[in-house]
Amino acid sequence: MELILIMSTLALVIILCLMLFLYPFRSKLSWIIYSLFAFTTVTVIILVHDWSGSNYYLRIISMILPSICIVTSYFTKMKNKPVVTTSRNSLVILGVIALCILTSFQIINSSYLVKQSLYPNYSQEGIEVSFPFKGGPFVVVQGGGHPLINRHFTDNRQKHAVDLVKINKIGFRKKVLENLDDYRSYEIFGETIYSPVSGIVHKVKDSESDTIKENPSQSKSNYIVIDYGNYFIILLHLKKNSILVNEGEFVKRYEPLAAVGNSGYSSEPHLHLHAVRKNDNETNIQNIFRSTSVPLIFEGNHLKKNDVIYDSSLVFR
Repeated sequence: MELILIMSTLALVIILCLMLFLYPFRSKLSWIIYSLFAFTTVTVIILVHDWSGSNYYLRIISMILPSICIVTSYFTKMKNKPVVTTSRNSLVILGVIALCILTSFQIINSSYLVKQSLYPNYSQEGIEVSFPFKGGPFVVVQGGGHPLINRHFTDNRQKHAVDLVKINKIGFRKKVLENLDDYRSYEIFGETIYSPVSGIVHKVKDSESDTIKENPSQSKSNYIVIDYGNYFIILLHLKKNSILVNEGEFVKRYEPLAAVGNSGYSSEPHLHLHAVRKNDNETNIQNIFRSTSVPLIFEGNHLKKNDVIYDSSLVFR
């Protein structure tokens, strides 16, 4: 599966870049239109693709390669071409118009994604929390202010949630060529989780098994819920029998809480973290889970999909 993801993603980027050299552009205008199309398409791929699911270093390559190809193709192929041609071929005109429309859509779409993922509207309340892991690198696989980069965003109960995984030195989040059904092959499985806040442990559950599930929606998660003033901090998919704290206990920020597992609604090991605003009569855990999500601010940053964190510092967006 990893090989298919790597090859398909890289092939799409390479094809877009190769067309800069292979297609017989008659004018600088047609070349510019296609260059904009290629660049904005790759930008969308860079933003929304799950790079830790294939290989994270491909994301860096995909950022650099189009720019190199655009500059190279101009000086090797387009420098002496006319700005526009006098051809009246209707198919060419229609093709240019179609590319213009598509390019405009891609620019608007990618610009919207960039704006929403980096600068979402957080004029509402936000909670300052610490990053729940040490070392790394860790990657955000779901998070940010748009449904294309955060599948939780359409659900007000988890709208501002983040999902975190760990990648190894070669950019994968699991051991290469290991069975996808072996949850122990994922880098983050068993990783120690540290409390993101100081507060009182409100609820815990520690009895659910860690398995790769065919239908994860029908299973229940191990969790810790921390009472943090006017909010509850919720950590999900914890490893069975790994929780180190008890209900009613006060925990300090950075205190070890549990280990990452794969219990509950989870297709692979990861940590799900979100916060909700307190409502009245919330002793029932289901009522807590149905409360309204509020934004999380990690070490001063709103995390989004594909952000890389090392030693609690945001090192790459």
